[in-house]
Amino acid sequence: MKKIVVAALVASGLVAAPAGAAGPANVTVRVEGDARTLVAQTPVTTSTTPAGKDGKNCSGTSGLGALDRATAGDWGGTYFDS
Repeated sequence: MKKIVVAALVASGLVAAPAGAAGPANVTVRVEGDARTLVAQTPVTTSTTPAGKDGKNCSGTSGLGALDRATAGDWGGTYFDS
């Protein structure tokens, strides 16, 4: 199982609907690692269903929601409270 670190999401410059968006949006996700593409450019529609793991969730319309859809939940990372 390929794990994708959430930090790669931040470094990738993912463009997605803002966390406070009113509803789902059509976005494109691509995640770049240090030496290779981790997730090829993938169109997804965000969802109002929260996305996350280990009981820590973000809005499904956030960047994490888009990453979760693009990877079918096959990602991992560290959460930081803001």
